[in-house]
Amino acid sequence: MSAAADKASMRREMACRWAGVTPAWIESAGALVREALLERGEIRSARVVGAYLSMAREVPTRALIEALDARGQAVCVPRFDAAAGAYRPAPWRPGGPLGRGPHGALEPRGGGAVAGDDVDVWIVPGVAFDERGGRLGRGGGWFDRLLAASGAARVGIAFEFQIVGAVPADPWDAAVDVIVTERRTRTANSGRTRPREPAHMRERLP
Repeated sequence: MSAAADKASMRREMACRWAGVTPAWIESAGALVREALLERGEIRSARVVGAYLSMAREVPTRALIEALDARGQAVCVPRFDAAAGAYRPAPWRPGGPLGRGPHGALEPRGGGAVAGDDVDVWIVPGVAFDERGGRLGRGGGWFDRLLAASGAARVGIAFEFQIVGAVPADPWDAAVDVIVTERRTRTANSGRTRPREPAHMRERLP
């Protein structure tokens, strides 16, 4: 089969796995993911954290963003730029205005923008991940292009049942450096160039 057919098949398989998951379990397991993530060094040291506003069949992120905001860390999330035909990082704080973007995701309304190079770390959703950091998205490549425009570290978050043996991939698919689930944290062996230091740390170098 082609990579596209393999991806479609895996998305169907993952939808079946989600079918037996209850809201109560998502809440409790999501809290474990959040606690582990907040203790990660690359998250704690970041001034600007790229995150996402969770949809169905994703690790919930509202409480995570609230915790980052409470620690004084700036958060940005993807917002569709119609002129560019791509998603760009946009600042958002809990309680800020939101609306549905053209692809169904919630995104900030109004406000400024964040340069991709100013994001220190991205928290990345996925339909499935593998041990090498391979990531299967919802399709369309929107998050792949967002990540490709940034040299930031990439931390994938998922539930353990979303970890598979191998994710079908095309050359342009963006891998992650670390995967955090409710059970464990994996350092991926994606072969990706080591992420750069956060911007505020790079400024200290001679």
